[in-house]
Order: sequence, then C-alpha cells, then structure tokens
Amino acid sequence: MSDVDDTDAQGPDGPADLPGRLNGPPTGSDQPEQRRVAIPTGRELVARIPLLGLLLERTEAAGLALDGVYLVGGAVRDAILAGDGLPTPVFDLDLAVEGAASETFAELLAAAIGGEVIAEHRFGTATVLAVLVQGAPPVRIDVAACRTETYAEPGALPEVTLGATIAEDLARRDFTANAVAVALAADADGNHLVVDPYNGMIDIFTRLLRGIHDQTFHDDPTRIMRLARYSGRLRFPVEPATRELAVEAVAAGAIQTISADRMRQELELILEEAAWDPLTLLAAWGVLDTLDARLEESFRLPFLVMRIDEATAGDVDLSRRVWKMRLGALTIGLGDDVIGWLRWLGFPGDVIAEVDGHVRLLRFVRDQGDDLLTLANSDLYLELGEVVDDSFALAALAEDEQPRFARLDAYRIALRDTALTLRGEDVMAAGIAGGPEVGRILGTLFLRALDGELPTPEAERAALGELVAQSKAGGSDEADAGTSAP
Repeated sequence: MSDVDDTDAQGPDGPADLPGRLNGPPTGSDQPEQRRVAIPTGRELVARIPLLGLLLERTEAAGLALDGVYLVGGAVRDAILAGDGLPTPVFDLDLAVEGAASETFAELLAAAIGGEVIAEHRFGTATVLAVLVQGAPPVRIDVAACRTETYAEPGALPEVTLGATIAEDLARRDFTANAVAVALAADADGNHLVVDPYNGMIDIFTRLLRGIHDQTFHDDPTRIMRLARYSGRLRFPVEPATRELAVEAVAAGAIQTISADRMRQELELILEEAAWDPLTLLAAWGVLDTLDARLEESFRLPFLVMRIDEATAGDVDLSRRVWKMRLGALTIGLGDDVIGWLRWLGFPGDVIAEVDGHVRLLRFVRDQGDDLLTLANSDLYLELGEVVDDSFALAALAEDEQPRFARLDAYRIALRDTALTLRGEDVMAAGIAGGPEVGRILGTLFLRALDGELPTPEAERAALGELVAQSKAGGSDEADAGTSAP
C-alpha cells in the first residue's frame, strides 16, 4: 500500500469548496492543507473481492488469457472503500474488455468458469451467470466492450464506437469515483495495474462525488439523477463545482430533454433505495420543480419518504419492494392528477393503480382529520373501495394520532374478514330476475356486513328477504344507494 498526498476535501461544515472546475485536485496557493492517504495497490484491491479471486482461479485453470480485461464499476469503488484486509461484499462484477476480442470474450469466460451467457445486449455488452461458490446464488458478470460515446444532442442516447482502450472507455463515464479500473491480468510480480486517469481513488477516499468534465450533464442529463442517487447511497457529498454544473444544467432545461422512459427508470432506481436524501438534492437543484412543482409537497410534515426509509433501514430487499410506497409519498401533492402524471412517465397500469390507491388513502385521511373517527366502515368503503395492505402501511406511517391509526386498522381488519356467504344465484333464487339489481342488492348486503350488522348467514338471508321485498315493491333508498359487491 502506497502513501500519496491528497487534499482534505472535508471542512468543518461538510465538503470544502475546491478551487477550479473539474480538472483534478487543486494546485498552488489555493490548495488546502495536505494529509497522507494510504492508496491500495491493484493486488490489494483484488484480494478484497473474494468473488473476483474465485473467478481468477477458474480462468487461470482454464487457460483463459485476461490481457485487456479490467474490473470496473461499483466493485472497484467498494474495494477501495473497504479497510485493509477486509473482504468486500460484492455480488456482481462489471468487466470492460479492450479490442476486437471483446465480441467473443463473454462466451469464452462462460466456458472457462462453468457459467452461461444469459443475455447479449446492445453496444457490445453481454451478461454471464456463474455459480462461483457451491450452494450460493449465481454471480452476475456484465461484460462490455470498451467504447467511446458521442451525443448528438442533450438527452439523446449516445452514438457508440467499439474497440476503444480502457483509458478512452473511462473518459465516457459519469463521475471520477466510477472511472477507476483494475487489470485482471497480473504482471510477472503478481501486481494488477490500476488505471485511474481522473484521481478517482482520491475522491473515493475523501468521499466526494466529482464529474469527470464540464460537459458531463450536457452530454447525459440523466447523470443529474444518478448524482443524487449515488450521493444518497454512498453518503458522499457532491463536489461544489459539480453541484454548480448540475444546477446550471437544470436551469438551462436539461431535465426537459430526458425522455419519459429514461426519467421513469431513473426515478425507480432512486425509489428502490433510501430516497429522502437523493430527493432532497433533486429538490434543491430544481429537478422536482421542473417535473411538477407539486412534488415538493412531499417535503412537508410528516416527511413520509423519510419515515419509509427509517422503517426499511438495513433491509435491502424490503426497501426495494416498497418503492411504490415511496412513489405514492412523493406524488401525494398531485392529487387527482397522479394517474395522468404516472401515465406520462410510462408506468404500467398495475403500478399506476396501486400508487393512485396510496395517494387517495393518504389524502383522504389527511383531509378528514378527526372526522375519520366518526365514519362507519361502509362510509370508508364507498370513498376508498378496496385498499391494499401497503396503502394501509403507508397511511399508518403518516399518522401520528393513535385514535386515527386505530380507526384505520379496524377498517383494514373489517375488510380482510368480511365476506358474504350469499352469491348472485341466491339473489335470483329469492325472486330477482337478474341484471344490475342483483349487484345492487349484493352491494348493500356487503356494506351492512362490513358495518357488523350481518354477523351470521341467517342474518344475511333475512336482510336479503327484506331487500328483495323492497325491490319488488318499487325500490328503496337503501337499495338505490348500494354499491356492487366486491
């Protein structure tokens, strides 16, 4: 492990303003006081990733040459952050391959390690799955040809040219922390070359997110979304010049150039993790206001996104599962427009229906206040209909008043436990010819059962007889007010 001089980017109130824009560490009289940072070697980084060690053992045994193959991405970053001698919990690997051999490398790798190529993607990329530890889940290995990228216009997909060097490939990446590569092929002394043209290792050590160049957000405005997500996930402050570039890009209209499809994808990724900090950054930079100013209502009490983050802290799978709850909390300010907004972004119908249910329940409970305590279950059903458990959970997180929480829970239990024994054929057998009247009678029976008025099958049949008699006599207010049975 070697020692290098590094600028201390942390001031007493967070990251200090580093002079200049994005051209590397500060120099001259503007450079802050220096400190010594121990930079790990390539060999040490490889040793911190047990899965990579297993992969190298298998490729060596199979005689697969690894010249021009590099580990890139989050595994490198996490290995740099890990303490000396500590294994890094990496579950997938990203490899970049130089030259023409990249087109066949995925197949050769799969054969060498006993895996399979499960997908070949655009732009010279493929995915290999392989079991490297007996009894453990398969490891995902994404293989990509080194490439250069150019952008015809902001927000457009890049024009890709394959066959680049690793240095050229790193130049197209978003942030310095993601622009470090480790060669898989070792030299004669067992060392692995570390390629770090933008001092990404220093920024990782100082826990700072820095753009690679001044045009990074102009080339790809979705990087603004990723900047917020990485900052929240890694707890890395954003380097001041990079933050300034993001704000300038938003003010210049960069967000409007992102397609609805790509924006939806970026939002989903943010909402699958603890989202309060990323969303706070997006609000501060003007992104949420650009998407819809009403989204900022989610930053009012009770800070529901934050409560979801706290409730799912430490459970990655649960946090990912409740992303639609976070989306409901984010869009509560849209009210009746939430369906149209979600359709605009291209969310599928089942997601739209669930999130709309979240928002309707949240707004109803908020608007009712203590009047909620006076409403019968049938009143709640006529207003809200069926409510999924996640909507109840979200409303419970939002509700600080115990009586209102208890009322919601009582409604949830009543919905779960209420089911009529009577069916449509029973109504017709009692004398109703069919048609909408059957549904209205069953709906009225269900509402009464939901209110606890029909605790037994005998009570249901007695009520059915009354409603049939009323219907034959020309109808009643109760029958007309009924809803269709669920």
